[in-house]
Amino acid sequence: MKYQNFLIVIESGQSNFSAYCPDLPGVGSTGKTRAEVEQNMMEAMQLHIDGTREDGLKIPKTTSSAVIMRLEVPTQAEAKKRMAEVPGPPAPRRRKTNTRTYSSR
Repeated sequence: MKYQNFLIVIESGQSNFSAYCPDLPGVGSTGKTRAEVEQNMMEAMQLHIDGTREDGLKIPKTTSSAVIMRLEVPTQAEAKKRMAEVPGPPAPRRRKTNTRTYSSR
C-alpha cells in the first residue's frame, strides 16, 4: 500500500466546520467539531479515491501546498493614523491657455 498526502482546507463557520481538498475537486464535508469534519473528510476522500480506482482512473498527484503567513495587523486607531499620514492625490494641473490676440493686417 502506498500513501499520499493531501492538503485539506478547514473553515470555521458560526455553528460548524467545513472542509475541502483542492487536489480532489468536489470532495468536501462538514462537521459540528473540527475532529468530526476531519474524520468526515477522511471518509469522503477515501470513498472518492476508491471510486476513482474502480472507474480505472488515476489518482491525481497532489499539487497544492499551504503556508501560514504572519502579518502585522494594525488596530483601528493605528490604521486611521496611517491613512492620515498618506498624502492625497496631486491637485489637477491647470492647462495653459493662449491669451494672445492676433490682428489680421
